[in-house]
Amino acid sequence: MLFPRDPLPGTPWAWKGEFLDEFPGTELALLEKGFHIVYLNFPDQFGSPAAVAKWDALYNLLTGTYGFAPKPALIGLSRGGLYCYEVSCEERKLKENFEYRFEPGSGS
Repeated sequence: MLFPRDPLPGTPWAWKGEFLDEFPGTELALLEKGFHIVYLNFPDQFGSPAAVAKWDALYNLLTGTYGFAPKPALIGLSRGGLYCYEVSCEERKLKENFEYRFEPGSGS
C-alpha cells in the first residue's frame, strides 16, 4: 500500500490490478491528490474466483476496519483489467461507479 503525504477526507483509494511498478503515472498523480494506492500481490490469476476472494477479503478489511471509502478507483493495466472487471461484476458495491476506458497509444 502506498500512502499519500496529505490524505483526503473519506480515505479515497485506488486499486491497481496488476503490475504495480509499471506505468505509475496514474498512481503518482492520485497519490499527489491524496488517494491511497492499494496493490494485492497475487499475480497471474487472471481474475479467477480465488483472486476475487482475496480481493474481497482485503476490500472488507480496508473498508470495514480502516474506514476506506466504499468505492475505490480500479486501475486495470493489461491482465490487471481482468481482476478489475471480475471484482466490479461480482461486487455490486463497485459496479455502480465502474467505467470502462481504453486509451489507444497510452500502453494500455
